[in-house]
Amino acid sequence: MRRNLERPETLVAILNDVFSILATIHTGVSTEAPLRLVARNVYDKRKLTFSSRRNGWSSEHKLATSARFRTRSGHRTSRVEASCSQAPRRRFPSARLFSLSKRAIEVLVCSTLAVLTLPILLFVALAMKLTSRGSVLHKQTRCGLDGNTFTFYKIRSMVSGAEQQQDGLRHLNEAGGPLFKMFNDPRVTRLGRALRRTSIDELPQLLQVLRGEMSLVGPRPPLPKEVARYTPHQFRRLSVKPGITGLWQVSGRSTLGFDECVEFDLHYIDNWSIWLDMKIIVKTIPAVLFQRGAW
Repeated sequence: MRRNLERPETLVAILNDVFSILATIHTGVSTEAPLRLVARNVYDKRKLTFSSRRNGWSSEHKLATSARFRTRSGHRTSRVEASCSQAPRRRFPSARLFSLSKRAIEVLVCSTLAVLTLPILLFVALAMKLTSRGSVLHKQTRCGLDGNTFTFYKIRSMVSGAEQQQDGLRHLNEAGGPLFKMFNDPRVTRLGRALRRTSIDELPQLLQVLRGEMSLVGPRPPLPKEVARYTPHQFRRLSVKPGITGLWQVSGRSTLGFDECVEFDLHYIDNWSIWLDMKIIVKTIPAVLFQRGAW
């Protein structure tokens, strides 16, 4: 074993494997083939040096032999360079794997919640029909991934025609920026106020997650008129799928200003991981049960 380790080709092979693993972990690109070719070239030069010493060759003859060139398409290219240029580049599918993992968690959680909350939805639909006029579901056009619009559903928590009344209440906006929010919004019904505090009005979006239009965790989908007032910095919120819950929902909800919400969303986008999603999902449970920051 010791004699094998003293051989140059054995040491080169070991070092090559170590460097390949470290480079692959760091960059996600396999550099096994180029490193092996370079190492082999170094070993070939050393072996030729040993042979030249035995045969009395000069160092100039040794260098000329080891640096032999081959001609390809009129260009002079070294063997090592030509081999490295043809070496396969393999990438680990880490981004694809994380995306599939996120999707699997969303389908599992949303399917379970959709079944468990079905009786609640039926009870709310009956109560809404008895207490106010209008449809049970409220739909809007919202902006999703890359600014593409989709139909957004939630349980109606306001009186019919509430959107037409918003311009008259614009001076009472408490959110700042393009977002509109009021603590005591006169358009919200008595039942709707309870639905908002418990986030029951967001339950229909579980089906939209299953359809792939939304994600379980992510920035909330804005209205097109809000996106029209976005700065390039704020537009980054649309670089991922919109979600039902997110980082700012578990960090203060409606008590936060618009700029703070944007910073929380961008922090989530820049630091996304499966564990961060799981952490937000777990923190959403007490935030909903104790109604922290809910209007």
